[in-house]
Amino acid sequence: MATPTVRLISECFYQTKVHFRKRPRSPVTSTPWDLAMLSVNYIQKGLLFSKPPDVDDPQNFMATLLDRLKDSLALTLDHFYPLAGRLATKKEDSPPSYVVFVDCNNSPGANSSTQLQT
Repeated sequence: MATPTVRLISECFYQTKVHFRKRPRSPVTSTPWDLAMLSVNYIQKGLLFSKPPDVDDPQNFMATLLDRLKDSLALTLDHFYPLAGRLATKKEDSPPSYVVFVDCNNSPGANSSTQLQT
């Protein structure tokens, strides 16, 4: 029996629409509870959307729908900008320690990928 393989169909990074590019954000630091939860597996969920009733151009329907979803996610990230950040660490000298935080300035954005198992 052939071993199943997973193919990456598409990958896209989303950044906030307006606020993210205008001013730098301060780091979102972690609490001890956040650090304990880093080792817990995340719950992956999918979202289902109903097909819009007004299909203007049936030939380009999927491209138009995906553009709308991407735009909607970018607008949502304006309000929840830490979701577009990346985990980072910083070494402190006094007192000697490491700080784990969400870096919202040096990030390509929220990641969305579509994978297919064959």
